[in-house]
Order: sequence, then C-alpha cells, then structure tokens
Amino acid sequence: MKKSKLLRFTKIMYILFAILTIIVLFSAYNNIDNKFIVKIAIGYVFFTFIFLIYIASIFILRIKKLKWTEIRKRLLHFLTTFIGLWVANVLFTYLIKNEVNILNHIYTPLALAFGISFFDLLWENINE
Repeated sequence: MKKSKLLRFTKIMYILFAILTIIVLFSAYNNIDNKFIVKIAIGYVFFTFIFLIYIASIFILRIKKLKWTEIRKRLLHFLTTFIGLWVANVLFTYLIKNEVNILNHIYTPLALAFGISFFDLLWENINE
C-alpha cells in the first residue's frame, strides 16, 4: 500500500521535534552555554511554532473530510473525557490541598481530552 507523502512528512516532523526537544532539554539540564546551542534553541522555538501551525492545519483539513456522525461521536467522546479528567483533577487537588480554584484546573484536562479524542486524525488517510 502506497503511503501518503503527507503522512511521511508528518512522521519526519514529529521525529525532528522529538530530537530537537531532547537536545534542548539536555543542554538546558546540563547548563551547556555556547553559541551553537543557543542557535539550536532559537531554531527550536521557531520550529515549534511552525509545527503547531502545521498540526492545526492538518487537523482542520482532516476534520472537514469527516462525516457529521463521526464528528458528533468524537465531540461526545471529547466532552465526556474532558469532564471526567477535570472532575478527577479537581477532586485530587481538593483531597491534597483542601482548597481548590476550579478554573485553574481546566487547561490540562482540556488539552488531554482534545489529544485523546482527535490525535488519530493526524495519522489517518481519510478519503485520500
């Protein structure tokens, strides 16, 4: 089966992102400070922004190709996952700290639920 060029490019982008992340984290952890590492870190920041724009555009292109029933199923999965993760996060925080600001604990469950529900759209070939 012939693989899509877009799928190969996406895999290359993910591999490059992982390698650059490891290099930047290693250099930051070991306090390595030279001009080459600084250039890599600046390039990493720019690459990260470009990578996020690329992922968002692929997501939008792929979700347009889905049927409404599939979108509705994914949105329902997203909402139930988000609510479950959010409630668990708030409860665990309350048990540990005995006080909780509910709105401060919304971003991580939101991002996790979105990733769990829609991440496979980046790897599937939908009607291609």
